[in-house]
Amino acid sequence: MRIKFNYTKPTSKKDYATQNSIKYFCLLILIFTGSCTDESFLIDEIPDSDIIDDFGTNWPLKHNAYSWDGSWEPTSDDFPIDGLYDDIYFDGHTVEGEASPILPPGKWDWNITSLLANWRGFSNSVGDFDLLVDFSNQEFGWRLNRNVITGVDVTSHLELFYGSPGTDIIDLGLQGSFSSAGNPMYGDPVNFGDGPDMLRFRHSHSAAVRTGSSATGHQHDNDLVIIGSAEVLNPGVYDIMTTSIHTGPGNDLIFVNNWERAAIDAGNGNDGRTDALDTYDGTDIVVIGGNARDFRVFGGNGGDLFVWHVDEVNQQPNTWLGPNFFGGGAWGNALWSDTGIDRLVLGIPSNTRIVTSPGDAEQGTLLVMIGNNYETVIDNPTTHDETARYYITAPPGPDGQKTMTLQYISISGHVNTAYFYITDIEELQIGVGNDARVFQLDDVEGTATLNATIDAITNIPSRNSFTILMDSFLK
Repeated sequence: MRIKFNYTKPTSKKDYATQNSIKYFCLLILIFTGSCTDESFLIDEIPDSDIIDDFGTNWPLKHNAYSWDGSWEPTSDDFPIDGLYDDIYFDGHTVEGEASPILPPGKWDWNITSLLANWRGFSNSVGDFDLLVDFSNQEFGWRLNRNVITGVDVTSHLELFYGSPGTDIIDLGLQGSFSSAGNPMYGDPVNFGDGPDMLRFRHSHSAAVRTGSSATGHQHDNDLVIIGSAEVLNPGVYDIMTTSIHTGPGNDLIFVNNWERAAIDAGNGNDGRTDALDTYDGTDIVVIGGNARDFRVFGGNGGDLFVWHVDEVNQQPNTWLGPNFFGGGAWGNALWSDTGIDRLVLGIPSNTRIVTSPGDAEQGTLLVMIGNNYETVIDNPTTHDETARYYITAPPGPDGQKTMTLQYISISGHVNTAYFYITDIEELQIGVGNDARVFQLDDVEGTATLNATIDAITNIPSRNSFTILMDSFLK
């Protein structure tokens, strides 16, 4: 359904008294093609379909007009949304003889002497922002309207955008890239604030972004992240490198393909520190595909699901993969204080044989153990970065828990992970089909015990389904 609709922008942040109430059954989104003048716009219907099934973790089943997972259903009392606009550029007032743009929160001036200089650099290099408005003329977020359809290359310009308390959709494009920005050790972080945000790009390096953090709010903060390409890449080729994604509070869903020397933080606290857990973090799902090497995943609070399609790796000969998975955080008290039940799902044949001794590791096996002569090992390159530092093998927990060591060798021999490490994860699932098996992990004894009473998760989220979903929000 496509309906033509004329919309007149408000002249101040308070000019909303006559707005109609929200009608919850409507799954519509209004996408702007311009943000400063009266225009005619189109409302597109978002396909009504089951995108994600319930994992037994209270995940909503369907999206709505306001959020990709249906988790945010604002009422008329929620409007107007405080903080949706920039404190200065919210009303189109005159700046240097011209009407100013109406903008989301950000750092749009270069000091006080060059008004809108930062905004001009952003709009020339990256694009503009479109308001998201429902069919009752209620504003609820922003969408990046990039300059190049195929993708834009973004560096520190993204640090100028502070995010809003509503829905922020930042899609850099199927060929878009994000680099040299957001590292808190060197400059301002890229932070989208609370709200059900969506983020997508293909390439990145030397970059960090926070789609959520309790430091900037935690309301309805279920985020969707899709990064890297879905293509099969040659051995040793990666899309995402030296990049950190922090999703913070709420129930987040992250897809990442083809990455190395990078990290997903799904729930660390204190603005992404690995020694803290976010109080408002819930159930997170991280799905990893394609080439994957030397990466880290931090779950935070809640019962989290990590899915690694290991057999998709197109591995270089004589290299190791060596990732680290943490059910909670990766440093200090956050190592062992997560109370959720976390599960690692390995996308490998369900009949892969588990062995407990390095000498038995051969093609078609998965080694599960706690190494002899266990000792604490720090990852030295990240030691001075409080949002990235981690233990390869952690100090023992209060009940004697230790980091477990795994190694997978595919039956064909095309993948040999070498050792990789899991800390404070309670369950291991082998396989993603109906014959998948679930093992309980004992990180004191270093054992994996098959438990036929625990249901396997076979409805793994599909990257393609959520790509289609995100596209529907962007039409």
